[in-house]
Amino acid sequence: MSALPGRLQRLLAASSTRLVLAAFAIQMLLVSLAMASVYVAAQRQIAARDQELVIDLRDDLLAAWRAGGATEVTTFINARLALSGSNHALLLADATGSALAGNLPGQPAGLSDRNWQRLELAGPRLAAGPYLVLLTRLDGGLSLLVGQASARGDALLLAVVEALAASLALTVPAALGLALLLGRLSAARVSGISRVAEAVSSGDLSRRAPRDGSEDAYDRLAGVINAMLDRLEGLVSELRTVTDGLAHDLRSPLTRLRGRVERAQAGEPDPEVLDAMASDLDRVVTMLTTALQISRAEAGIGREHFSRTDVAELLADTADIYAPVAEDQGIALVAQAPGGLMIPLHRPLVQQALGNAIENALRHAHGARTITLSANATADGVAVIVADDGPGIPPENRELALCRFGRLDPARGADGDLAGGMGLGLALVSAVARMHGGNVELGSNEPGLRLAIHLPAAQPPAASPPSAPAVH
Repeated sequence: MSALPGRLQRLLAASSTRLVLAAFAIQMLLVSLAMASVYVAAQRQIAARDQELVIDLRDDLLAAWRAGGATEVTTFINARLALSGSNHALLLADATGSALAGNLPGQPAGLSDRNWQRLELAGPRLAAGPYLVLLTRLDGGLSLLVGQASARGDALLLAVVEALAASLALTVPAALGLALLLGRLSAARVSGISRVAEAVSSGDLSRRAPRDGSEDAYDRLAGVINAMLDRLEGLVSELRTVTDGLAHDLRSPLTRLRGRVERAQAGEPDPEVLDAMASDLDRVVTMLTTALQISRAEAGIGREHFSRTDVAELLADTADIYAPVAEDQGIALVAQAPGGLMIPLHRPLVQQALGNAIENALRHAHGARTITLSANATADGVAVIVADDGPGIPPENRELALCRFGRLDPARGADGDLAGGMGLGLALVSAVARMHGGNVELGSNEPGLRLAIHLPAAQPPAASPPSAPAVH
């Protein structure tokens, strides 16, 4: 018993319980308002009916007064009382209030001829209960009192109240049942999402929250959670790929470094051995630096350094840097872009991304003669394009080319030679594009590869970037 208050407190604190109580309270409030409206409307209708009966009878008596004075009124009252029994209170009184005709002994004290009044009248020819009374002054100090017994109206109003009470007795359990059903449905939706979260926390990243396509709050929540899980699964898969790639690619140069260090320790250092060691160290540092840059770009670090940049000027500067290297390989590097393309971007990172795309073309576009840097305005920003006339990349391999350590040639041999590249160049291009709220699209240049970096004109909010390409 001592634990009951604590359990009750936890039950009342539960969101599902609060939802049930709120739904029940709202339903009961609406039902109560509807019933109150019905009661008030019935009350007004009954009162209006009684007033209409009194006014009609008063008008008939006034017509009799105009036709024959007190004698005609007395005759009309007697005839009316004989027909209607005790439902009416009729009185023709003199200046002192004494009865000249009617079923009242005299005029009740305190009556006014300006307002409707509800009086308890009693007499041998009157029904018990309240009467709705209207007093009219006549010439010669006479007065005419007309009243309508409201017992029938009260009985009708009581019947309405009883009907409303019966309806309320049926509505309460129905409303409670509906509220409980709503609470169970809500709890079931939340429980489904909770089970998915538990499964994911246990390591099953393939689970997704169920959706019914209704686009209600729960369905949108499930969609957001599923998008988050997609992103999480992609990051974990990419982390696994990065870890495996780093372990594989670093093992060979580090092993060679260790062997060369041991040989150097055993004798006089050979300048060629030192150069080879420096080259291996440069590869390792470059690989780790590029991987770090990709991670920082995907985390959105550096958005505070965005500035409005002239895209044509950026392409021209990049072409000046890489043109001599391309010329040594017999390839012409051309930059062409219209002026006036100004968008906010992280200039150093975008320039490095363009450099990586150019280096990728120089490394893999065998037989190419031209690499073109261009830009054009799009509906939401600017597309920066690096195109070559080499062999290109087959459509089925383009997604892999944008992944970290995604290499399309057998460059990584048994000895770990990295002559074919580290597989991080285009991954950095993709990460930089996502950092800017854009994306990278690989297509055919007919012939060759067309790499388009789509950059929006508006600076993206400081939030997690969109999902990376799936890792295969």
